[in-house]
Amino acid sequence: MKHATKKVLDFFPILTEKVPNYDSVLLEETTLNELNDTEQVFLKLIWFFEKPTQNNFNLYDLLQYIDKDWLPFALECIVTFFYKDNYFENNRNFSIITNDTEYLNQANFTKYLNEHKDAHEKKFSRAMLNTYLNRGIIPEPDLEIAGTKYWLKETCEKYLKEISIDKIKVVKQD
Repeated sequence: MKHATKKVLDFFPILTEKVPNYDSVLLEETTLNELNDTEQVFLKLIWFFEKPTQNNFNLYDLLQYIDKDWLPFALECIVTFFYKDNYFENNRNFSIITNDTEYLNQANFTKYLNEHKDAHEKKFSRAMLNTYLNRGIIPEPDLEIAGTKYWLKETCEKYLKEISIDKIKVVKQD
């Protein structure tokens, strides 16, 4: 199941049993008639997400048939489909910042690492982080805007786990 499909089904669990019903025109029409306008649009989106080469989706449906409060969520699902499920999955040059995306700049990355000092026993500074970046010790930034480097919180968490594991290895060797 695609990430985008799961996202829709989390909000519309009623659609779960209807996802496979796009193989025949008659079954598709019957299934859609059982739903309200908003549910129909999101089910059509799911059908597109699951088999984009066989099912199309008309963006006009978003404007015409769903409550406008659902529009941002629908667009977020579409972005998820293109970013995580399809075309940009392995393209690190593509990034979209949404409200639920957490990026940390260098100062915040340093602060994050220092807040978890008990996991690695180091005192990080911005200068130290910059040196580590230049030496390839910390991950490359996920995003750079106007010379400012940003890391996804997920990237920071992964790095914290790595240096925590390194601490455990050192303790075991002693």
